Amino acid sequence: MGQGRKPDPPKLRALKGGKAEAKAKAKTAARKAKAAAALKAPARIPAPPPELDEEERGYFDLIVGRLVEEELASSSHTEVIAIAAKRMAEIVALSAEIKENGFTYWAESSSEDGAPLLKANPAVRMRSEAQRHLHSLLVELGLTPVAQSKVGAGVPKGKPDNPFARFLGAGR
Repeated sequence: MGQGRKPDPPKLRALKGGKAEAKAKAKTAARKAKAAAALKAPARIPAPPPELDEEERGYFDLIVGRLVEEELASSSHTEVIAIAAKRMAEIVALSAEIKENGFTYWAESSSEDGAPLLKANPAVRMRSEAQRHLHSLLVELGLTPVAQSKVGAGVPKGKPDNPFARFLGAGR
């Protein structure tokens, strides 16, 4: 048997207004303050592992900076961030190789006529795979637009925009 009606989620109570709204706002403010204080603690910010070279450390710091901005940083992300930093450095190196040697190259044919064959530069495929893997790592960290919408990061603070309310207000 049921225990009665389930309580409304805090966001719904806030939309309804009243006493519940004040309580929900107070709880939300306290939770945000606690999260901000915890985020400022050095233990929450990932430190680069020693195996990263100078370029990879730069990318590591870039990713950590973005995680801190979005309030998503955690020391448990260290290994994933390190892999993403390595992939970013790999993409840059492969892009330079492609720029220097092109997307294709001529190879000797093993056929009887000996006509040269136009082949794809292997760096193109390698870079594409690295980009796909980097994207999946960024999704895992919540640093893509779709991932941010799922975790609620990047949502504007304050009153949500209501196009219908603007429409109604414009007619007055």
